[in-house]
Amino acid sequence: MGCGAGPLRGEATISNHRDGSTQAAVWEAFDEWAAATDGGLDPGLSVAHDGPWLVSAKDLSDGILGATSVSGDWIHLDTVRLDEITDSYSQYRDAVKAVALHEIGHAAGIQNHEHGLMRNPVSFANTCVDSAALADMCALVNCGPRSGATCITR
Repeated sequence: MGCGAGPLRGEATISNHRDGSTQAAVWEAFDEWAAATDGGLDPGLSVAHDGPWLVSAKDLSDGILGATSVSGDWIHLDTVRLDEITDSYSQYRDAVKAVALHEIGHAAGIQNHEHGLMRNPVSFANTCVDSAALADMCALVNCGPRSGATCITR
């Protein structure tokens, strides 16, 4: 990961997932945001309210891979659909991480972009935080002095 703080293990709740690899990929997404924001994003304290994030697996409709509540306090990932559209364990992990990164951005208040991490539909190649998404996040949270994108915009 890029510069910044080490992995965070705050009070986020990651539930209803099929296996440990899904939880690990979601934690990697939180860690990626933590590194990019130099600790400005805390999974124990969601941006939208003063409580922990909730990330869960849920069957979503119409091919939607991830969804975030309007209040930003929960994120759902369609892990069944993600498993169906990926061909390998590593593709599945990358897909879960990419969708989680994207939905964490939405939960914090970031809108979709034309390119990069916040592009809709989500690209599974975006498993890091680009400069546009980081700029939007740092407008919402107190990014540390060593904050920086963890990848080049794709």
